[in-house]
Amino acid sequence: MGGRGNSISQQTKTLEWARKFVAKSVSFADSLSSSNLKHIYCQELKSYFALAGLSRSLTAPSEMVDEAYNLVFAVRVAIEKEIRASVMQLVKRDSAQLPRLFDGSFFGTSKKQGVSVRMPLLACNTTSLCAAACYAHDALDATPNSVIRGVLNGCIAELHERGDRTMRCLVIKLLGPSIRRAVRASIAESNLAKSTFMRQPRIRFSHVGEIAAFPPTGQPTQLLCRQSARMPQW
Repeated sequence: MGGRGNSISQQTKTLEWARKFVAKSVSFADSLSSSNLKHIYCQELKSYFALAGLSRSLTAPSEMVDEAYNLVFAVRVAIEKEIRASVMQLVKRDSAQLPRLFDGSFFGTSKKQGVSVRMPLLACNTTSLCAAACYAHDALDATPNSVIRGVLNGCIAELHERGDRTMRCLVIKLLGPSIRRAVRASIAESNLAKSTFMRQPRIRFSHVGEIAAFPPTGQPTQLLCRQSARMPQW
C-alpha cells in the first residue's frame, strides 16, 4: 500500500486503516531488539509508510492526498507511543534488557543529514503547519527502521530524564561507544569535504524529533561530544 504508483483501491484501504487506527501496546517476552520490534509492529509500520507516501503523492486524487496529509502526524505519533509503551514495559519488567536499547547507534549518518540524532515525533511541540509537513514523513525518514530508532532513542532519553543518579550515570556510560563512533564519523566527514569546502566537524542534535524535550540527556551528551573532539553542535 502507498501513495506512489498504487491503485485507488490500495490507497482507499490505506485511508480506511488510518481513520480507524487505535494504538495498543504489546507485551512481548523476547529480548529487546529493533528486528523484534519491526516484526511485532510490521503491519502498523508498513501501513504508516503507505499513508506517508500517499500524503506526498502527486498522482493520487487530491482529496485522498489531503486526508492522508491531515492524518499522517497523528498516526505516526500513535505508533511511536505504542512501541514506546511496549519497550518501557519490557525494560521495567527485566532490567537486563536495558543495554539492548543501545544496540546499533544512538546517532545516525547520512549524506544529507551528516551525523545526527533521531528522536520520536512524540517529543515535538508541533504547529498546524509543521506536523504533517515535517520531512519525518518523507522517504527514508518514514521507514520502519527510522521510526523504531527514533522511539528507542526517546526511551533512552526518557530513562535518563526520569532516572536517579545511578540510572543517569549508567545511561551516559552505555552511550559512550555511540558517542565515540559519532565523533569519529563527524571528523571523517569533515576531512572528506576539505577538498571543496572547509568546515569544522559537527553533529546535528535535532534531526527528526526534538532532543530539546529531554534537556538532562541532550546537555551531557553534547558536552561529551565537545570533550571528545571540541566540535560545534547544531
